Amino acid sequence: MKKTLLEVNPRGLARTLRRRGVDAKAQVMFELVSNAFDQNVIAVKIVLEKQRAPMVMISVEDDDPAGFPALHHAYELFGESPKAGNAEKRGRFDIGEKLVISLCEKAEISTTKGTVEFDTKNNTRVEYPLKKRKAGSIFTGWIKMEPEEFDACCAAVKKVLVPEGVTATFNGEVLPRRQPLKIFNAKLPTEFSDESGEFRRSIRNTVVWVLEPEADEEPTLYEMGIPVVGTGDRWHVCIGQRVPLNVERDNVTPAYLKQIRTLVVNEMRDKLDAEISCTPLVCAALESPDILPEATKAILEARYELPLDKIAIADPKEPESTSKAIAEGYGVIYGNQFSRAQWDQVRKLDLPTTFDVAPVHRLHLSGDGEDNWVPEEKWSPGMKNMVEFARALGHRLLGVSISVKILNNIKESCSAAFGSRSLTLNLGRLGHKWFDQPILPAVIDLYIHEFGHHICGNHLDSKYHDALSKMAGEVCQMALDDPAFFHRHFPIAGR
Repeated sequence: MKKTLLEVNPRGLARTLRRRGVDAKAQVMFELVSNAFDQNVIAVKIVLEKQRAPMVMISVEDDDPAGFPALHHAYELFGESPKAGNAEKRGRFDIGEKLVISLCEKAEISTTKGTVEFDTKNNTRVEYPLKKRKAGSIFTGWIKMEPEEFDACCAAVKKVLVPEGVTATFNGEVLPRRQPLKIFNAKLPTEFSDESGEFRRSIRNTVVWVLEPEADEEPTLYEMGIPVVGTGDRWHVCIGQRVPLNVERDNVTPAYLKQIRTLVVNEMRDKLDAEISCTPLVCAALESPDILPEATKAILEARYELPLDKIAIADPKEPESTSKAIAEGYGVIYGNQFSRAQWDQVRKLDLPTTFDVAPVHRLHLSGDGEDNWVPEEKWSPGMKNMVEFARALGHRLLGVSISVKILNNIKESCSAAFGSRSLTLNLGRLGHKWFDQPILPAVIDLYIHEFGHHICGNHLDSKYHDALSKMAGEVCQMALDDPAFFHRHFPIAGR
């Protein structure tokens, strides 16, 4: 007796899958293999065989002694799946074969409870309760495939991670069992069906595998060996329990993916390198409060290819110290290189600033006027001469009028400072002899060094060095064209 094929429109199911393009047919393989692995099996046989173009025959057979628990599971969509309450089973809504059948021209499921034949062209099914297998189940379907779809299905099967204790063959060849790079336990969200049949989320402890992708594979997130979604990350990651998915079973939430990425970076921190350190995998993990300080340290060391004690944070108030730190071989972190959430984790490492590791000596004048200034009435003749020469030279080289002050502070490390058209000479560091018995080259050296800051404040900037070179050339020309300018202040130079 013929009955309705499915309890929902099969064409609607087909459209759901076809929206995925070529991947729709690959999903067919995942659904069938996933259901086979969920059974009590030792061996699973997968066949994908070209028939008369464009038809392809798909067959997945398992050796579960019990077979299907009931024949209606072959066609009852969103029924009460016997696997729903077990978070370590892949199925959810008793939906797997139904999605596959919706794409097939015809299909057959034979199990220990009987056989069901499906004819999608006429939207019918026929049940044969007495046509039983002694053990196991086999799904056979005939589906139209373009060559690229056939290739995608073959590649999909080869991406499957075969469970421990199961031998799986594809077109007669044993699928190799891959060895993980790392296995660890973690508490992760999962889905299960409660006693009332409602699907609920829960946090449960599970095992996580990290595996090396093959050369032609996109790193993928797996659910118990079945690919879920490509991540573009560095490694395959396989979760040992049901992964929270959307109803189309083709993606996870951004929050879940971020949680997985954080776990992987924490566990694989010793495998990070400069290339990985800037990928979405690492960037997402670095935003998580659950990332370990050791992992944050490993990220920075990989990104800058330096030990942590050679990494500093740029001091925005001291750009010269940043240049100096770079010149001394430090890796420098700038404010715009991390998001606010990432900075929360980076700051936990208590890194020094560039000014801490490469300080720049400057005059630190107080704002209350308590600095030890030498008043003009107490200037010696030598001081007056040096101040006058500084003003005259500054006007010639800079084209502006400058002011000159004298400070007496031995605690300051700077001998002089220039800024805002004002030159400060530190008597505490220069000493009285510098003023009273000046040596012309040393004076020119100091003044040109300070006047360069009228152009650029950073000693390590090329603009600063260009300014020094230009002014040195101008002083030479002045000495040739107007030697009296120097003789007025340095009579000894004229001898």
